[in-house]
Amino acid sequence: FSITFEHVSHICGLLHAADCMVLFALPIVLHLLLLFPVAVLPASEYTEKVHHDICVWPKRSPEVAALENFTQWIKTVDEFADLKCKQRHGADVLWNLQRSHSTVAVQTSLFHWWRYDPPIPAYQKVRIVQLGIIEAENVSLGAHGMTLPFEWCGNSHADIADVHPADLDKCTEWVEHPVWVTRPAAAHNLCHSSEHAVTEFMLLAVAETRIDLTDIQLHFALWKMGGKPLMPMFQFMVNRSRHKVMHWQQPPPAGTCFRRVFFLPGSRSSHKAVCSNVLTSPSPNHAMSCTNAFARAYALNLRMVAGLPLHPPRPAQPRIGYMARDTVGERKAAKTDRVLLNQESLLTYIEEKASEEGLELDVFRFYAHQGERQPTFAEQAHRVGQCNILIGMHGAGITWLQALPPGSFVIYYVRTNEMAYWRRIKLGTGEYYRNFAAAWGHGFVFAYIMKYTHGQGSHVNKELLWDIIQDVVQEWHRSANT
Repeated sequence: FSITFEHVSHICGLLHAADCMVLFALPIVLHLLLLFPVAVLPASEYTEKVHHDICVWPKRSPEVAALENFTQWIKTVDEFADLKCKQRHGADVLWNLQRSHSTVAVQTSLFHWWRYDPPIPAYQKVRIVQLGIIEAENVSLGAHGMTLPFEWCGNSHADIADVHPADLDKCTEWVEHPVWVTRPAAAHNLCHSSEHAVTEFMLLAVAETRIDLTDIQLHFALWKMGGKPLMPMFQFMVNRSRHKVMHWQQPPPAGTCFRRVFFLPGSRSSHKAVCSNVLTSPSPNHAMSCTNAFARAYALNLRMVAGLPLHPPRPAQPRIGYMARDTVGERKAAKTDRVLLNQESLLTYIEEKASEEGLELDVFRFYAHQGERQPTFAEQAHRVGQCNILIGMHGAGITWLQALPPGSFVIYYVRTNEMAYWRRIKLGTGEYYRNFAAAWGHGFVFAYIMKYTHGQGSHVNKELLWDIIQDVVQEWHRSANT
């Protein structure tokens, strides 16, 4: 039995154009699924429950001593990872990157280049995964840049924004100490800024083999930016520096030149390229199962600067944190799917149930309306970092899982009608926050307990949520022995 082009054309004449497109596309999609089957997670990574699935389990975390250097931390947290994970997301990546040094002279400047392409599994949709770092000598900073003769991100050259060779005759003021220039992500939220920050952490791990990080100065190149990025995320990484952080709203004054500048190359990526992202695209292309040594080491530094113990003693009962949503702000932003209509009654119910079981609940309202004070970045990190279970719906606030102590869990609301979809593919296509949890070594739970009414908001079943919390508490206790 077969359907010819003429058959399809005849049928299309009787259908709406959109239906016709689906009819043409269906055989192609089925053929691609046969050629590239959806990657499924090993049975040990996935546990199906009634109203929720544990799709990532916490990973063992070796204890790390007080700060020595970033490189040592990355190697230490990768101790229990298997070879595949080390090669793609761990210490082997850093080792290969550090030994890939090359140089090129451009006019009056010398550019040092480190680039490494971590191996990727065949089922991933991306074809190029590249990590690159540049150190430049005798340069100026400005709103325009240049290109370097290095293959990068699928191109024959690397685009370098904001940095260009210095005109030595016009240099009236030299910055003699090394400078780290960063251009924060255009999306100023905790999620995307975290992707950027972890990659900058990788840059500093390479830079510390060349300089003393206590002598490096952080410069924010903000002249192309709108709004305020999450600057403390980057400042925390050089908290031992003796230099004041610089925030350039405009390019430095004419005549200002720099002896040494470290920065990431441009990353104009496509669906076939992921460049300058050490998390190797946590987007929903594929499910991640490896921890990421850079993310874990970054989290240790975050906890240290926030005044949290690196490896706190395991409490008798887990502390629960709930990431509340700003329902007023979300409604104004027309994000009605993120408006939780029963948030307050839900929190009252969960708090009462937790109190009966001797569990402590901390509700995070990390938003501020006009005239209110918003908690600082350090205050937010310190509060979340004392919890062992983090609960919430889709949104950047869930990215605070990076501050959780090792061995924690995240409970993430998923719409009830999406349960069949996720279970059918066994999470093979991944999900942003599920992959973030895997990168930081935490457990992740899909809770199929949220219903959405179009144009109005969402509603979470509070009884089912409490049942899931009880199950995750038991799994948290059990995971301590595995």
